[in-house]
This record gives sequence, C-alpha cells and structure tokens, in this order.
Amino acid sequence: MNELVRMMSQARKHRNRAAHTEGSKDKTMHYTVFIDGRGHHLRLDQRGVVFHVTDHEQGTVGGADPWVPPGAAK
Repeated sequence: MNELVRMMSQARKHRNRAAHTEGSKDKTMHYTVFIDGRGHHLRLDQRGVVFHVTDHEQGTVGGADPWVPPGAAK
C-alpha cells in the first residue's frame, strides 16, 4: 500500500474508477487506479478494506500476496 501511495505522489497524473467487480475473475470488488496510464487493482474484502494491490503488468505491488505467511519464500 505504501508503494502505491508513493507512486501516486510522484505521478504526473492519476485517475480512479469507482468500485466494481467487472474484470475480476473471482468477482472480488475492487477499485481500478491508473497512475501515469498504468492500471492497478485495489482488491477489497467484505468490509470494504483494501487487502491486495496488483499492477496490471507486474502482479502484486510492494511484496508478497496477502495469503502468503510472513517469512515464506515468494
């Protein structure tokens, strides 16, 4: 999450799309955020809390997927 905020603070421009399930294979509610034209998904749990951030090109942003236990190999 911190990595995404850093990227947004350094971006020339960004735009956000309202929360939606379209484009998600598992129908997880998410926001799509475009930072300098590059898309990211902010996946939400049932409480509306962001639990996973992905980059359309590189996968998980800023570390391991949330289901990987601490200290496990990536």
